[in-house]
Amino acid sequence: MSERSRDKKHIFFHIFNGLSDSASFKRRLFMSFLLIALPVITGVSIIAAIIIRVSSQTIVEQTQATELEKTAAQLESIFSDTENMSREIVYNSAVQEYLTEAAASESYPEDSEVSYYINGLILNRDYIDSVVVISADRTLYSTENAYSDRSAFQNISEKWWYETLTGSSESYLWFPYSRLTAAVYESQQNNEIVKQVNTLMLARPIYNTSDYSTVMGYLMIYLSDEYIEQLWQDISWGSTSNLFLYTADDELLLSNSRMNDYSGIFESVDYTEGNQVFLYDGERYVLSRTELGVNDWTLYMLTPYTETTNNSRVMLAILFSVVGAIVLALFLMSKYSANNMSRPVISLSKLMDAYHGADQELDPAAIERYQNRSDEIGQMYRSYEQLEDRMNRLIQEIYVKNLEKKMRSLRCYRRRSTRIFYITHWIPSTGLPWPTDRTRSAI
Repeated sequence: MSERSRDKKHIFFHIFNGLSDSASFKRRLFMSFLLIALPVITGVSIIAAIIIRVSSQTIVEQTQATELEKTAAQLESIFSDTENMSREIVYNSAVQEYLTEAAASESYPEDSEVSYYINGLILNRDYIDSVVVISADRTLYSTENAYSDRSAFQNISEKWWYETLTGSSESYLWFPYSRLTAAVYESQQNNEIVKQVNTLMLARPIYNTSDYSTVMGYLMIYLSDEYIEQLWQDISWGSTSNLFLYTADDELLLSNSRMNDYSGIFESVDYTEGNQVFLYDGERYVLSRTELGVNDWTLYMLTPYTETTNNSRVMLAILFSVVGAIVLALFLMSKYSANNMSRPVISLSKLMDAYHGADQELDPAAIERYQNRSDEIGQMYRSYEQLEDRMNRLIQEIYVKNLEKKMRSLRCYRRRSTRIFYITHWIPSTGLPWPTDRTRSAI
């Protein structure tokens, strides 16, 4: 495989491979740590971010469902207790006696006992706003002031629900927008006016307990608008979450008032499927539903998805903060590790330089440390010592051979010098005859 193809294959190490030959060993170690660890950390971070993003939808659905269950439990407690209280009132002996006397006389009978009983029932029920008892033609009792919108019989008879109540055979009925007259309620249903305050009311006929067929009057229990609104305000999920309470007949009974009205979404989404995330008009929404334990009612919560991902955004921010801290720690650890790992090599290099440096002295302690090391650094030093010894032996052998060669040359030179002196000086001075061949060979 060519060098170029290897570089393409190991793309994460192109910086390391691109370092010049003059780069120090410590720098190469440092870059190696970073180039190996950073891709791993980046991959783990990306996988973690994907997991958080994928699981965030499930977390959002579960969290909204939990918030919805809490609100549903509060509403269920209010509705159940109100229905039980209404049942106690219509069957109370004082109330029965009071209505019987009122039917027999045009004057108002004494209501102190009824007032004491009803006021005692609603004393610690902050969600009850008022209680009104009427007959077929007049108001008999009210916790409201006289001649108010809720207590005056003329005003009551003009309400949109009055004919439904008097013509129904149900034991009790719940009515939304109980303060509206028939004309105003119709205009609201036709979207001719803005939505009015929705005051929820329970109403039921009061039968004579002697025969359970004669209707002596009607009981109306109004829920507190402020209490219900505070219940909506206590919801800590989203900023424009809408809640919708539907009856078993799929009629909207109660909803909260928010800045944005999402009720139109129900016309295009199958909201009976339960918890779901869907796309509507280019925006994602989270829809949750739960069944109330009263009257087969269903409570829905609808929230824009962007308002529910605060937790996942916080988790992602924490993740990236942790990754940043890890990268910083990795940088410092890589630098520290590179220094520690390169220090023996650098020290060994200086020790090798000291063998031949005129201005440096060998450190016996350092030499002993390297001799006793059992790792690759120690092996490298021992190999260098062997190389040093071999080089010294070679130098000595070469020096001895050169010295011997010079000695042989010197002996030959002396021998030639003696012959020349004998021939040129000694024989002529003695007057002896020239040597014969035999004598010359001896010389």
